Amino acid sequence: MPTVSARDDPAAWYRYWKDSLADAQIDDVEPVYQRSWWVATRTLTDRTLRVLLRELLLDHQQSVDVEGINTLFGGYALLHGGTVVIEYTCCTDFSDIEEWEHAAAYRGGEWMGVWIGHPQTYVRFDGGRLLMNDPQDDGTVVAKFSLEPTMLAVAAASAEQEGATFIRRCMFMIAQDDDLHRLHQNLVGEG
Repeated sequence: MPTVSARDDPAAWYRYWKDSLADAQIDDVEPVYQRSWWVATRTLTDRTLRVLLRELLLDHQQSVDVEGINTLFGGYALLHGGTVVIEYTCCTDFSDIEEWEHAAAYRGGEWMGVWIGHPQTYVRFDGGRLLMNDPQDDGTVVAKFSLEPTMLAVAAASAEQEGATFIRRCMFMIAQDDDLHRLHQNLVGEG
């Protein structure tokens, strides 16, 4: 494991990430950007998705604390010209798309929290545009990016569709793969 931050040595952390995935026989994914560990769901191959689902189901099956069972962690990122400008942070999942939709509809002049992980992202409406901050651990709220509300609404709708497609893909894979199906049945008490 690198001894410096990903910001200081993104290449070392990228190698560490790739090596860790290779340990799990996952060698065909790339992060959204080099300092990130986030991967676009549409880029996951069937082989990789099968490995991820198997590990997730095994992990949940071994959990004795129902409160400890989580959804598949992840979220949505807002890109502009192929560059990530706002991304989800930790402790969020795909159900948080509603937060993006609320942000797109917001017309208040005060900063409103958008729960896409912590540190928290904020949005406010100013001059016909939505301003969004770069989340900071110290709670500082400074506008980082502005966009038209309709652009965020369209992006959120598109992301919601992509999320729904991903969920259908996962459910289909679980139904078609005997091992995954058995693990899923055990998890929901039908095995």
